[in-house]
Amino acid sequence: MEVERIETKSKDYVELLFHWHRYLIAQEFVTGKVVLDIACGEGYGAYQLSKQAKEVIGMDIDPKTIEIAKNSYVNQNLRFLCGDAKKIEIPNNSIDIIVSFETIEHMNENDQIEFLNEIKRILKPDGILLISTPDKTRTDLFEAKNPFHLREWYKEEFEAILQTLFTNVRIYLQEVNMSSFLWESNNSIDKLLMNKKIKISGEHIDSAPSEEIKNHLYMLAVCSNNEITENIASICHEVNRTPLENLWNRYSEDVAEYQEKIKVLERDKILYLDKLNEYEQELSKLRAEYDGLVNEVEKKKEDVKRFQSQIEFLMEDKERLKKRISYISEHTSTYKDVINSQIKEKEQLWHLLNTVRQEKAIYENQLNEIFAMKSWKLVGIYRAFMDKTLMGRILKKIKNGVFILIGNKGRV
Repeated sequence: MEVERIETKSKDYVELLFHWHRYLIAQEFVTGKVVLDIACGEGYGAYQLSKQAKEVIGMDIDPKTIEIAKNSYVNQNLRFLCGDAKKIEIPNNSIDIIVSFETIEHMNENDQIEFLNEIKRILKPDGILLISTPDKTRTDLFEAKNPFHLREWYKEEFEAILQTLFTNVRIYLQEVNMSSFLWESNNSIDKLLMNKKIKISGEHIDSAPSEEIKNHLYMLAVCSNNEITENIASICHEVNRTPLENLWNRYSEDVAEYQEKIKVLERDKILYLDKLNEYEQELSKLRAEYDGLVNEVEKKKEDVKRFQSQIEFLMEDKERLKKRISYISEHTSTYKDVINSQIKEKEQLWHLLNTVRQEKAIYENQLNEIFAMKSWKLVGIYRAFMDKTLMGRILKKIKNGVFILIGNKGRV
């Protein structure tokens, strides 16, 4: 099961400080008490509480985490069990102190109500609940939202829901900030009571006695039906330099890692610059090809214009042909009638010609019969006499003159 939890081996010292501070505060309440740590994780907090409590039960929903807790933290008055915070297998009114840090925000709204009702059921009437959760007023400012948090609370609504279950609710705000310690060598640092506050703004550092820490991240609620007399306002700090040294070592490791990455990036930069030069040369060739293609496109555009002109001309010619065809179509029937009439006339003429030919043949036959007659031969002898002899020519003139005279009514 993938869950969000803090472990003692974590290098997130800020988050560890948040958690340790809460457990140190909880120690103030647990002396001689029966304590339940809900969502105890690997058990470091439950173990801390067991040093002063009568009995401590550490509960978590993840079986593997509970096994780690059992193997890592052992005490006679400490036991761990696997369980669901919405269905806690513990008798009613049997727990003096319940602690649950950063648990409720991992549930949806219905599960949160069941969880709080379970706490109320198993807590003794005079018992105390210490419960913490992020303040949504702060987390709303985060660009990246925590995917494990199903429902977070604003201070006012967190306090209101707790007041429906407990008579007294006190809300404490928690934040980690940077501090500097100054103490006299012959005195203990525990005797340091003076609280100096500064405000750093750009290059300026000012004393800020009235300034409060703003934008706190966590809320810690102390809830009970009895009056809460304890004031848990406090400052928690690490007295040795291990976290700072670890942070510095981690920073040094990170710097070395980043420097090595920078070397790799420098080498990659040289390779990429060479590639870039190659790409620039290739780009120049492509640009030249592009310019050539642009020129070719311009030529093609001119060709297109020319073709468009030709198309327009052909379209106009097409319209003219359409009109001509329409005209011809309109007059085709008339031409057909004329042609049919001429064909009929031609047929009549052929018929008449055939009739004439037949009549000619008849006349030729008759002429041949006439030419074959003896009388026609005498006519031939007569014509020859008239044409070839002097006497015939004289007689022919006399004959023609007589005819002329007759034709001209007496004129010779």
